[in-house]
Amino acid sequence: MGRLVICFSNWKHWFVTPENTQPAYIGVDGFVHDPADAVDFTGSGATGATGPAGPPGATGAQGPQGPVGATGASGSAGTTFQSATGNTDAAGLFVWTFPTPFSSGVTPICWAMAQGPNPAGGVLVNIQLEGTPSNTTASFRVTKTTQAVVSLLGLTILSVPASVGATPITVFAKAP
Repeated sequence: MGRLVICFSNWKHWFVTPENTQPAYIGVDGFVHDPADAVDFTGSGATGATGPAGPPGATGAQGPQGPVGATGASGSAGTTFQSATGNTDAAGLFVWTFPTPFSSGVTPICWAMAQGPNPAGGVLVNIQLEGTPSNTTASFRVTKTTQAVVSLLGLTILSVPASVGATPITVFAKAP
């Protein structure tokens, strides 16, 4: 015996074809004839517990590699940099013996700067390498000049003082 079941509204109102003489409703164990026994599909039941989290998703493809950065300056292998502070003698000479000698045959690049009072007092300081540095020592000569402005003529006059005196300096050396 065949029949056709049609739902009209709210999942509770069903129509069954004339071969079955009674209306039928969907119940827990099949069709039922009493609407009170029908399953309520309106969503008014309790919500179940949240299920477990799913597995992690697949790893995405790796993005493109970025551009290569600029190459920095490089020194020779084992480049050594040294510095020290000291005072010149009364004649302005400072002889520096390197704490760590450079390799034999290496002539380091040397430079220095003066420490001391602001040149606004009219004293200008000049520091020069004296001779050629060796792999163990370098000599520096400090000279000072005084500066005076002759207001009437608008000229700046430089003069060399009789004594340089002890001058604090910082010295530097680097392997080429």
